[in-house]
Amino acid sequence: MLEAILMELNKLIKQIQMPAPQTVHNWQGGAGCAYSCLLSRVISSSDRFVVYVASGSEEVERVANELRFFGFPDTDVLTFPEWETLPYDIFSPHDDLISDRLATASDLLQVTGGVLVVSVRSLLQCMPPTEFVRSRAFVFQQGQRFDIQEERRQLIQTGYRLVELVLERGEFAVRGSIIDIFPMGSDRPIRVDLDDELIDGIRTFDPESQRTVSRLDAV
Repeated sequence: MLEAILMELNKLIKQIQMPAPQTVHNWQGGAGCAYSCLLSRVISSSDRFVVYVASGSEEVERVANELRFFGFPDTDVLTFPEWETLPYDIFSPHDDLISDRLATASDLLQVTGGVLVVSVRSLLQCMPPTEFVRSRAFVFQQGQRFDIQEERRQLIQTGYRLVELVLERGEFAVRGSIIDIFPMGSDRPIRVDLDDELIDGIRTFDPESQRTVSRLDAV
């Protein structure tokens, strides 16, 4: 019985006219995971980047999870969360939301395929220019020259907070020849060890215990 249903579903999907490249297609009347099923076929049959505009944040989360269920890796399914604040609110959005949005903005600079699932509200909000995002991305590699004073100035100018102990995203600390940074868009903070003005080592660490988790060649 189930196999027969799946066969009929595949026949219906194959009959659907797929949207041409660089066009907008409006799907209506779908139920359940119908849109995600169609979207997965669009992504699989094209090497172009697809943008799926959802009605709200709940649909964004649901469609993204369904696409992952259909076998698409997290790197191919990008989401852009809403600010969850009103224009006249006196407080800033949560750091996690800022981090996720910056991570997606960074991924969009180099993406060639996959899908961005975004709500109408997020799509209508202004975004910084591409060059602005690219020029404020930090890339650290072992053996790279590292000027603590210059990097400290750039981090503060970018909006990072100088603290004594790094615990949250958007914070950094300088202790002699060691600089700790909790990058926006990262799950763990990094610790950069310096030998004079060269990067001697890069490590991720647990912000609670301050102990090393892994070693990296670049970040």
